[in-house]
Amino acid sequence: MKAWIQKYIDRNLNKDFKWISAIFFFSLSGTYLFFVTKEAAFLGFEMEFVPRIIGLFTLGFLYGNLINFSMSFLISLTGKLFNAKFKFKSTMKSMYVAYKPHLITFLLIIVKLTLAYFSSTNPNFGELLFIKILMVFIDLAIGMIGILSIIILFICLKRTQELSLGKTILNYLAAGILNAPIYIWAIGI
Repeated sequence: MKAWIQKYIDRNLNKDFKWISAIFFFSLSGTYLFFVTKEAAFLGFEMEFVPRIIGLFTLGFLYGNLINFSMSFLISLTGKLFNAKFKFKSTMKSMYVAYKPHLITFLLIIVKLTLAYFSSTNPNFGELLFIKILMVFIDLAIGMIGILSIIILFICLKRTQELSLGKTILNYLAAGILNAPIYIWAIGI
């Protein structure tokens, strides 16, 4: 798996930076984070399926871009404390490369919302053992992709910053602490 991750990172970091890619993958990251933190409340909304998906992606777009653009800026800013060698666009590229697997997460969230919708409209459907087991596997897959995304993020940042892994993590944590008020405000929405 390590060779696959290295090949994935090499292939994607060598591509040109594209703003539309950053916005799209930041939106997917925001959708993932918003769904994971607000899943119970979101599944409890009384609304039709399509507006639920559109609402989730809209909130993910707002949340993901607000959090990730500010986090990219802060990582670039705090990187100066660690003598990091990179630019703002390199940080953003590292982040959206790490968030590309959230496309799969987004599809799994749609499957989960579909199953939850059919379970709420047809009580017999939700009681099937197969559906319950499938929901557990979807949750596990979403969690594993989230962990994979974090691993890719630190490897990408380490490479673009030209820092040790320890300094890369410290830089990310310093930026995260500075970004905490924005994160807390955004998650409260």
